Amino acid sequence: KKPVGERCGLTAAGRIAGNGRVEGVELGDGRSFACDTVVMAPGTIPAVALAQDCGLAVGRGIKVDAMLRTADEAVFAAGDCAEVENIGLSGLAAPAAAAGKTAGVNMTGGSLTYTATPAAARLNALGIKLFSVGDLTAPETLTASDPASGVWKRLFLRGNIPTGGILLGNLKSALRWQSEIASGKPASPETLAEFGR
Repeated sequence: KKPVGERCGLTAAGRIAGNGRVEGVELGDGRSFACDTVVMAPGTIPAVALAQDCGLAVGRGIKVDAMLRTADEAVFAAGDCAEVENIGLSGLAAPAAAAGKTAGVNMTGGSLTYTATPAAARLNALGIKLFSVGDLTAPETLTASDPASGVWKRLFLRGNIPTGGILLGNLKSALRWQSEIASGKPASPETLAEFGR
């Protein structure tokens, strides 16, 4: 196996070098690196200049209330550009779609409140299986690992209510965890058993 190296916080690639396969990358600042794989994960940065020029309140995104109204009640924002009151930015497809539905209903005279679903992300690449869901900042955690099988898991809780979790190696619990975190109810006996409780 070749060692995997990483370089974080770099500017976007100016050019990927190689003849029929990746052999290196040239960065926007002129530096270059030899490599055989390039992974770019730029995320999203909301473009708020137009909203700001129109007098709308902005922070990291365009500030909206729970009905996705901006400071101008005739203007709505949803998706990656919207910074929802008491929720923040999402940057993921499922919450953006739910926010779009909420904004659409409200723009046509409805009265729907946007509630965030626990954001979840999966990775299955380079032999790595990784799942992350919800709020990973809660002060209490349960952790279990089995180095022999390459399994590691951590559940984040407030009291006995799960708020988020990370699974590495074995993702069989992913859907159950996501459902329990979304419910706001105490962790199930099945989930607690994964941590010897």
